[in-house]
Amino acid sequence: MNASSSAVLGAPATSAPASALLATRDLTVSYGAKEALHPTSLSFRKGEVTAFIGPSGCGKSTLLRCLNLMNREVVGCTMGGRILYRGRDILAPDVNVYELRTSIGMVFQQPTPFRLSIAANVAFGPRHHGLAASREADLVERALRRAALWDEVKDDLKKSALALSGGQQQRLCIARALAMEPEVLLLDEPCSALDPISTFAIEETIRDIAASGVCVIIVTHNMEQAGRVSDRCAFFYLGTMVESGPTLELFNAPRTQRLSDYLTGRFG
Repeated sequence: MNASSSAVLGAPATSAPASALLATRDLTVSYGAKEALHPTSLSFRKGEVTAFIGPSGCGKSTLLRCLNLMNREVVGCTMGGRILYRGRDILAPDVNVYELRTSIGMVFQQPTPFRLSIAANVAFGPRHHGLAASREADLVERALRRAALWDEVKDDLKKSALALSGGQQQRLCIARALAMEPEVLLLDEPCSALDPISTFAIEETIRDIAASGVCVIIVTHNMEQAGRVSDRCAFFYLGTMVESGPTLELFNAPRTQRLSDYLTGRFG
């Protein structure tokens, strides 16, 4: 368990499946009077990749950004229901959001490296949490290895992160998130701006991260990518979660006409 989890979770445990690390229970999201995400219940487990799929504006990223409470920073946004992390509701007002985000990391659609060296980017979060200087080199190497970037940058760690290619920058951002040893990693369309070779590298990294025991949740518009990287899938349409389950089952035998139409390119 991430060392910061105890600082995040002070409320009494509530009901959640024993196997679920993270779960939503009738979660809703509204912007003003408009409900953008209708009641949604999903469970996420360690060592699995879950993909959110569906057309633009269907609620995928809205849900993803709830899972580490980023939507709390949006003026006019309200959330209802529950989000359970290790069985405790993180929507409780006393939850430490800063500490929560060390346990539930996030990588965005566009690479967002800091104007620092490669090494300083990776060490940024741990430094602010009191990482001893003597441990920094080992932590940086471990995080870059987990993000499949070490071999490409090990001789240039003092080089500006902004000098890296787009695909390398995105893997650096993944390494920066992994440096905090999160239990959950959220990825919001991490390959949408990348070329096929970089996309392949990111997908391989995602599978390796999940294999290490991290719970990975990814938003993607790419059906082939969802099929390659995810164990489970949830399909959204107009703010409603229409179907969820094992990816192969959903792709091979969709239960609704809406998902069947989406998978075959009839809309979306």
